[in-house]
Amino acid sequence: MAKKQVFIGDTLFHLYVSILLSAEYRKSGQECLFILCDGDNRNEALATKVKELNVFDHVLYVPFYAIERHINKKRFKALKILLRNKLYTSQTEKRSELSQWKGFLSEAEFNVFILHRLPAAYPILQYPSNLIRILEDGDQNYTETISKWKAFKRKYILRTFIGDGLDKEVNEIHVQKPKLLPERIKVKGKELDLKGMVNTISSETKEKLSKLFPFNVEIQNNKPSFLLVTQPFSEDNFIDEPYKINTYNKLLDEFAIGYNIYIKPHPRESTDYSKVLEHQVQIIPQDFPLELIDIFTDAKFEKGLTIYSSALSNIDCVIDKIILGREYDKKLT
Repeated sequence: MAKKQVFIGDTLFHLYVSILLSAEYRKSGQECLFILCDGDNRNEALATKVKELNVFDHVLYVPFYAIERHINKKRFKALKILLRNKLYTSQTEKRSELSQWKGFLSEAEFNVFILHRLPAAYPILQYPSNLIRILEDGDQNYTETISKWKAFKRKYILRTFIGDGLDKEVNEIHVQKPKLLPERIKVKGKELDLKGMVNTISSETKEKLSKLFPFNVEIQNNKPSFLLVTQPFSEDNFIDEPYKINTYNKLLDEFAIGYNIYIKPHPRESTDYSKVLEHQVQIIPQDFPLELIDIFTDAKFEKGLTIYSSALSNIDCVIDKIILGREYDKKLT
């Protein structure tokens, strides 16, 4: 019997990587299901669009975060203490189509991009015997967020999902830099060669990706080009909007004078950088996965900068890459 693969994600990057992996799995006769979560209010419509492209055998939209908010209501407080795991799985299946897919899911390998919360917990709690992989999601894969005490409490006292890839049910963690994984999970690390997958995708897959992620920006060559990859710091409540805008203005003053400036906003950002910055800029569509720029365009940027987005590391069209890192401004972490 051919294996089945399930992908669980909630961002355009998750969708992009899942499409690349699904293309490989389907070549070998494996059946692929993509589960898109409600991490963005546009995702339900996006799920319909993805279905039409036939890049997966099946596509489901599951409102994991809405279900989680429902579970967290006061009336479930006692049950969360006494029957936490059962509550998570039963409510998820009651409030989604997942109960109709139990036969498929029970035979599947899970590929999960999300490290925390219900989308990550569900396969671990409901299908603990299945092979479960965590897949690359950028900087957060390399950062420990769960203390040893919290992990101990969840594992031995609450006897529930831990997160961060620490659960014994997580068999593998596929990332681009497995040697940089935290020590507690490094043994599970395997290399995910995204660039290699991009270089070998078929023309048919490229065409489908171009329909899903159109690129309509002309990169001018009348002078050197500068690429700024921004992040949703104000949307994630690290700082307010004026602080974010001021930060990027200062960086452009320092690094981008004399360049044609292009900005790639994060998909979750609401900032219109073309209106608020003190520099003339062109905007690369925020829904466009930056990793595709190398195969859809012949663009070249003399310089690129980000504070700590991993997207800049994943492209070859930038000659001089400046990654300031988390230590640049502690307010942004």
